[in-house]
Amino acid sequence: MKLRLKPSSQANLILSLLVIAKASAPEENWAWLERGTNRLIGAQSSISLPAAKPISAQRIFRESLKRLNALDEKAAKIDVIPLRMATHFLQSLLIAFLIARPVRRRALLAMQVNQHLVQHGDGFQLCFDAADMKDKKQRAFPLPKDLVRSMQAYLDRYRPVLLCGKQSSGLWISQYGEPLTKDGLSRELPKVVQRHFSIAMRPHAFRHIAATSIAEVDPEHVNIIKDILGHATLAMSEKHYNRASGISCCNGLQSIVEDIRKNVPKIGRVNRGHRDLGTSK
Repeated sequence: MKLRLKPSSQANLILSLLVIAKASAPEENWAWLERGTNRLIGAQSSISLPAAKPISAQRIFRESLKRLNALDEKAAKIDVIPLRMATHFLQSLLIAFLIARPVRRRALLAMQVNQHLVQHGDGFQLCFDAADMKDKKQRAFPLPKDLVRSMQAYLDRYRPVLLCGKQSSGLWISQYGEPLTKDGLSRELPKVVQRHFSIAMRPHAFRHIAATSIAEVDPEHVNIIKDILGHATLAMSEKHYNRASGISCCNGLQSIVEDIRKNVPKIGRVNRGHRDLGTSK
């Protein structure tokens, strides 16, 4: 079983078996199965995170905003926005959204205009019901201010182009005039990110990058990772904090190495000077 199933699958399978056993024979002593189940759950939680992607959330967000602004400047000079430009705008907006508000794929694709994205004053409020969240907790948070103008432009100018005359309340519309699907997102997003940042990333990778960036930039508030990512416990926050600490240590070491390399010529000249003085004597 260990060779074919991941630790999470093993734990879920044995946990289901325990529930069935207790329901079928409540008079029996199932303590031994509970101990085994707890060990598997513990082993699952100790699994390390996937390898860190060599890119920061700050860079992804900053460069995506630049692309959005550049596209909007071009669109302002023409009367009719071509489908290709609207598609590119959608792609950049989706990347910026995913890194700033890293919701799970299921919640992302379920987003509806005026239900999950609601106009609120000068900005937008993101509202998710308990059914949309894996931990079954209702959540609401604002869209980042830096994305408000781009989101408004998407709703007013680019989304209608993508709809091609069709009707839909879905927020994210593909180039085919239909709401973005799971297969479409999984197939196209890695290609777009590869083209923009020279690295292929699936939707879940944005969550890890965002969490690690939070832990590295603002370690005092690492606990917010739990709420941002929708985790039931702080275990994942701790893992991202440990990873961020490791990255910071490696960066510190790299800085020291770079300083040493820069000083090598000076050190060499000093040593040669000492040898020359010794020889002259």
